[in-house]
Formats: sequence, C-alpha cells, structure tokens
Amino acid sequence: MSKSALIIGSSSMLGQRLHEYLDKTGFKVFSCGRSDDDDIHYDLKDLALPHIPVGMKADIIFHCAATFSDDSLAGCLDNEKTNALSSYIINELATAIGCKHLIYAGTISSCYSHHSSSMTSYGASKLRGEDILEWSLSRNKIAFTSLRFPQLYDEYGICCKHQLWLGRIIAYAFAGKNLRMPGGNAKRNFLHVDDAIQLMCAAMEKTTTGRLATTHFESITYERIAQQAYDIFDNKGAHELAPEKQPFREIFIPESSETYKLLNYWPKILMNDGIKMIKLAGSAQKFGPMDVT
Repeated sequence: MSKSALIIGSSSMLGQRLHEYLDKTGFKVFSCGRSDDDDIHYDLKDLALPHIPVGMKADIIFHCAATFSDDSLAGCLDNEKTNALSSYIINELATAIGCKHLIYAGTISSCYSHHSSSMTSYGASKLRGEDILEWSLSRNKIAFTSLRFPQLYDEYGICCKHQLWLGRIIAYAFAGKNLRMPGGNAKRNFLHVDDAIQLMCAAMEKTTTGRLATTHFESITYERIAQQAYDIFDNKGAHELAPEKQPFREIFIPESSETYKLLNYWPKILMNDGIKMIKLAGSAQKFGPMDVT
C-alpha cells in the first residue's frame, strides 16, 4: 500500500475526514486547496498549473473538490470551469508529482438513465470532468477511479451546506418544532462520510479502476428520515405534509451491489444510525437551516 497521498479539496467535509483517517493509518498526507495552509495552493477555477513544492511526490491523489452551482447561465459556467475544465490541470499536477492512481469523488448525478433529461448542470459537469480525467490520465499511464457517491453527510453538520433538507429535519426534530414538508414518495440515498472514506481506501488498496456507483443499499424518503429523527430526539414536535409545497422530485439511484463485491466493502451506517451519531456527538444544534423551500 502506498504511504503518501495528496488530497485535493482538503477542507471539504470528505477531504477533512479522509485526511484524519490517512494520518491515523500512517500515511504522509499532502493537502491541496484554497487555504494558504495547504501544501499546494490551488483553486479549481484557476486554469493554470499551481506551484508545486520542489520534491513533492505522492503515489495516490484523492480528488474531493467540486462546486455545486445551479442551472442558471452563471451557475453552468461556474460548474463547467470548476468541475470539468480543471481536470486538465489536475492531470498535469498528477503527472508532476508522480501519481500512479487518482481516486475521484464523483456523483450519482452523472449517471445515465431514463432521467438523463433532468440531469443538472452539476451532474453534467462532473461527468465531463470524469471524461477528461480518464482520457488524460490514461495517456500518462495513471489509473483512474470515480466513485459515484450519493448524498454524503456527517454527524457534525458540515454537510448542511449541501444537504439542506436533511439539515432542516435534524434541526427541527432537535428543537422539538413542527416541520411542514413537501409530499411525494421520491426516495433519496445517503452515505455517511465514514463509509465513503472506506470505499475510497478500498479502491486504493485493490487498485480498482473505472466509474463505480456507490449508493447505500438503503434508499429512503425524507418523510421516513423525519420520522426517525423525531423518534430519536424525542423532543416533542412532529413533521406533517404540506400539500401547497411542490413534492420532492424523483432522482435516479443506481444499483451498487457489484461495486461492493468488487471492493469487498459494504456500507455500515444506516440513516437511523447516523441520526443516533448526531445525537451522541451533541452536534444537532449545528444543523439547519430552519427554513428552506
């Protein structure tokens, strides 16, 4: 197993937890991101190769950085530059530091299906990022793996920046307040960040390549998550359906059992367990916002 790794997006929820895990397992870990404290200072929007410290080498790159802009023209351009075009620079960076394997935090939003017409700008730009990385890295004999994650969450509320409804459910259940929610039977798929880290490390250890869906075997509605949260916090209050709100939209959730057989790792943390972890950590007050549409 390689003992040196570079994490791109080191300040992200996934990047922070991955850094902690690799440190504990004896890796020399370098960071790459927008902070002045990072070993390589780089913003994915900058389409120029960043300064690389003399002599820096890392066999493995974990690419955990992305932007999540909307489908407006400005958002589409931001996603395209950050999630897609930056892949050319990442290839140059990987080559310069002697990388042998790049593991990418992809998204199930990039998966083709009969729902492809509803693919967001984010999902489309991440898909193009995969295409560029796979093509350019192969030219330099660098292995490429994309783990297409569903919605990632943690027990400390860092995830709330992107998981607004999960954050809101936890906040209302903890506060014991009534929450009015959109209806519909559309399911979502959540993976705890600790399971995501184990999957990335399994891909590294087995040198598994390709684009792999990594959804949790438990798909769940927001209504069911709310039921679990109110039961676990037991602070009064309840959730109720709001017919005036637009129902949650359907999303495509790919099957992932073959991925787990390949990596010999199955997700361990159910949503019910994750909510209990939030309660145990005493961090529910960090969840929110209290109002989203």
